[in-house]
Amino acid sequence: MDQNPTKHYSCKQEHMIAEYLGWDVVPGSGARDFHPGDIRSDCHLGECKTHTKTVNDIKFYSRVWNKIQHEAESEMRCPILFADNGTQKIENTWCMLPKRCVNILTLECVHNPDIKCNKSGIVIKHKYMKDTLHYSYAIIVSDFPDVSYPVMIVSLPTFKGILDGDL
Repeated sequence: MDQNPTKHYSCKQEHMIAEYLGWDVVPGSGARDFHPGDIRSDCHLGECKTHTKTVNDIKFYSRVWNKIQHEAESEMRCPILFADNGTQKIENTWCMLPKRCVNILTLECVHNPDIKCNKSGIVIKHKYMKDTLHYSYAIIVSDFPDVSYPVMIVSLPTFKGILDGDL
């Protein structure tokens, strides 16, 4: 049985993503007033979600998105939600952010009818993400719950490539 508390896995994920992107981890990881989010850059405020064991799905919950969206707005930053399958590994981490926040002209955009949103958010099989997408694809979701604009989902390496100007 795993004796590590949930915070151990969250902290590992936050530090891994922040180091990879060259961002800062928010002290207290969003637990304190006036210090929202988990990680941040000059332009972005990120919320990180993982699991205590490996799972088969990547989950983007609307309640979590709404939280980080409001927090980012209050700081004039772009919101981004990072989610993985419980491995806390770069290659298994995906990002959701407003489509308007990045230049994705070099990415092929996929509108997959098999990806469905419900009132709690979106769940995508990790196998689908790994088997059918590569680092030049973005999934565009036009019907994410309670959001009036399209969001995009990209792999963490793709997001880093966008930030670095490599894509």
